Amino acid sequence: MTRSRKDGFALLCRLLDAALLRAHGEDPVATVELPRRIDWRAVIGISGTNLVTPLLGHALETLRLLDTLEEEPRRYFRAMTDAARDRNRILRRDLLRIAVAMERAGIPLLPLKGAIRLLDGLYADDAWRFMHDLDLLVPADRLAAAARVLREGGWRDLEDEPCRFAPHLPPMVHPDSGAVLELHERPVPAWLEHMLPAASLFARARPLRVEGTTLLLPDPADQLLHLVIHGQLMHGHLYTGRLLLRDLVELVRLTQRHGKGMAEEVLRRLETAGHRLAGEVAMATARATLPSAAAPLPAARPAARLLASKAIIQQHSGLLMATLAPVGAVLRERRAHARSTGLLRRLADAGYRRELRAQWRAFRRKTSW
Repeated sequence: MTRSRKDGFALLCRLLDAALLRAHGEDPVATVELPRRIDWRAVIGISGTNLVTPLLGHALETLRLLDTLEEEPRRYFRAMTDAARDRNRILRRDLLRIAVAMERAGIPLLPLKGAIRLLDGLYADDAWRFMHDLDLLVPADRLAAAARVLREGGWRDLEDEPCRFAPHLPPMVHPDSGAVLELHERPVPAWLEHMLPAASLFARARPLRVEGTTLLLPDPADQLLHLVIHGQLMHGHLYTGRLLLRDLVELVRLTQRHGKGMAEEVLRRLETAGHRLAGEVAMATARATLPSAAAPLPAARPAARLLASKAIIQQHSGLLMATLAPVGAVLRERRAHARSTGLLRRLADAGYRRELRAQWRAFRRKTSW
C-alpha cells in the first residue's frame, strides 16, 4: 500500500463528496481544505481509473479551489472539463438525431446509463458524467428495423463478429461522430434479465419531449436498479472488489433527487431476485467513500459493510487488486454460467473471447471492468 495512493483516493473522495453536497443545495466550502502537499499525479491516476477526472476538475472549480493550484494541474483540469463538456454535447446531438430517425420509423427508443444523463438534468454540468458511448434500448421485435435505420443514417458495425451472449448488437460508429453506439434489445445479459426485463422497463418509462422529438426515460428506480446490476453483477464488482466512483456518484445523485424510498424499493426488488447483497454493497461503498452526501442511503448489514471496506482497501494496494480481482472475476463467471450457457460453449464464441481479452486489458490498465 502506498501512502500517496491512499491519500490521493481519500482526497478525491472528499472533493467529490463536497461537490455532491453542493449539487444538493448545501454549502461545503468551509469544510474543504486542500493539503499543503498533494501528489497530483497519483490523484489524477486514481480519478482516471474511476472515470471522474472531469468531475474532479469541476468540483475544484465549484469549490473555489482550482485557482489555488499550480499552473500545470490547473490547466490540466480545465482542459479535461472542457473536453468532457464538448464530448457530451456531441453525444447529445447524436442521440437526438437518432431519436428523430427512430420516431419517424415508429420505433420506441429508451436511453440507458449515461445517455439518460444527457437529457434528464440530473447533473447541472456536462463535466459531471464521463461517457464512453451511447447505450440505447429498443423493443426486441424492432431491433432489426432499428439497426436498418441506423445503417441508413451512416452508422456502421465496429466489429464483424458479435458476441452471441451480449445484450446488444455489435458496437456501431459514424464517420461524423466521435460516439460509439450500442443498440440493445435488453438492458442486461440473459442471466440477469429476470430482474430487469426490457418489457418492464418500457412499461414503467415516461415520455420526454426534447427539441421536437420524443424519447422514453426509464423510471428512476429502474435507473438505480440497472446501475447496481451493471456494476455489481454484470461487471462483477461484488466479486472482484473493484469500485467505480463515477457509478457511486450517480447512485448518490439519484437518491438525492428521488429520495431514500427509491433506494429502499431497489433493495426490495433485489432481495426478491436473490441479489440484495449486490445493492447493499453498492450503497455501503457509497456511504464509505462519499459519507456526507450518501448519509441518507439505507444502512447495510455487516456482510455488505465488510465487502465495501475490502473494496476500499483494494483501491489502496495494486498488489491486492491484482491478486483478488481476477479470482473474483472467475467467481463471477461461474455465477453467470450457473443458469445459462456453459463456459466451454461460451469460449467457442469468437465475440465472447474478444470481450474477455478486452476486459483483461482494461484490468491491466486499472480501468473499470
